[in-house]
Amino acid sequence: MAIFDDERDDAVQEEEQSPSGPSSWDRPLLLAALGLALMLGGYAATSYVLAGHLAIYLGLFLFVLAGVLMYRSAPPPKKDINDSE
Repeated sequence: MAIFDDERDDAVQEEEQSPSGPSSWDRPLLLAALGLALMLGGYAATSYVLAGHLAIYLGLFLFVLAGVLMYRSAPPPKKDINDSE
């Protein structure tokens, strides 16, 4: 048991020490553009293929997810004029 606990502790420490940069899936505008493209492409393809409906729903999901990410993202910190001294 001690071996597994040590490995888990090492993994947790590695995760805490190596901060990962923002991925491209965290950018709301990219998700919104991809969702909009999927919705429009799916709408155009609905009369030809059955997968067009799936593309519409997937695009709608990405578009709503982008809106949620925009709403939940923290605003940039404001610089106070008095703090610059």
